Amino acid sequence: MKLLDELTWPEVYERISLSDVAYFPVGTQEGHGAHLPMGTDMYTATATAILAAVRTGGIVLHPLAYSFTGATNAFRGTVSIPMHLEMEVIKAVVRNLWGQGFRAIWVVSCHGPNDIPIMMAIRELYEYERTVVAYFNPSRSVDAGKYGYDDPAREMAMCYAAMEVLGIGERVRDIKAGASEPLPPLELPGKEGLATGYHYADMRQHVPAREVDVDVGRKLLEEAAGQLAARTEDLRTYARFVEKGGNPPFSVEP
Repeated sequence: MKLLDELTWPEVYERISLSDVAYFPVGTQEGHGAHLPMGTDMYTATATAILAAVRTGGIVLHPLAYSFTGATNAFRGTVSIPMHLEMEVIKAVVRNLWGQGFRAIWVVSCHGPNDIPIMMAIRELYEYERTVVAYFNPSRSVDAGKYGYDDPAREMAMCYAAMEVLGIGERVRDIKAGASEPLPPLELPGKEGLATGYHYADMRQHVPAREVDVDVGRKLLEEAAGQLAARTEDLRTYARFVEKGGNPPFSVEP
């Protein structure tokens, strides 16, 4: 399936005439274990959006590759941008989509630290501009435990499957982990229980290697995409409700 940047304008107009659904993947460029590419989160978000769009007929934007990375800023090759800048980019893109008539707009990301800037952008768009957009995290929507997978295994399997969806599956053979490895402890004196910042101290602390099956990764991707597609009608209904004046601020009378 073509992303928005690959479509000609006649193709765009035809697609828009058939669907008001838009998916905006937001990824990262950050260090993972030696068995995963820097674009892992971007690949998984984009592939999930593509598989959902196949179900809904929507368009998928080219992913935003750079965002706030967080703890992985310890690793060279990681490219992080400030949260406020990420927020403004997301809001600008969503404003464009809303102005063109899209009423089921999804921001898709599986990078945990993106929760803060994405949710702040979404809330500000609603609160101050009455623009409705929703956030979907593929990683949190699936049950990898039923396959006996922990979080590192889930992330690996979904990334490898996503790379196949995106047509770069040949890279999996070059980087695929051969054996599982332990998660090294993160020694940060006084940090436990504190809501504050930190950086990793070992490459393996961010997604240690696991032995995974790419077919399981594809099942997890399809599960996430199915949930994303299934929620689209609710998002559209709510967006149109708000657009028509529903749920306004300062509307409660004593």
